[in-house]
Amino acid sequence: MAYIQNIEIPTSSSIKFITEYSFNTTSATVQIDERFNTILYIADLETNDIIYNPLKKGSGGTLSGNKIILDFPMDGLSDSDKLLIAVNDIVVTSIDSELELIKKELKYLNKQISKIYQ
Repeated sequence: MAYIQNIEIPTSSSIKFITEYSFNTTSATVQIDERFNTILYIADLETNDIIYNPLKKGSGGTLSGNKIILDFPMDGLSDSDKLLIAVNDIVVTSIDSELELIKKELKYLNKQISKIYQ
């Protein structure tokens, strides 16, 4: 097992944590500079806010290339805040298998992150 910010991640997992990104609160965007297939989660580690969760209304966003425009309000957030960005880097061949994989990984991440905020 590997641990990132107290989140337990199986080493064989397809979950990858992004370390190269730019966060702009004025435009509510995150530009990711690494390869990924699907964004699973983005958390602001300074404020403990989940700023991107595709399964929660108001916490989604629009992906355009490697840039995501966030729906989350940027009040109280700063461009210099450290983010925890979890992505899936496995390429799948069908939408059904991709959705199942995303649901499984989001469920796992939600469980791990809820342990932190207890």
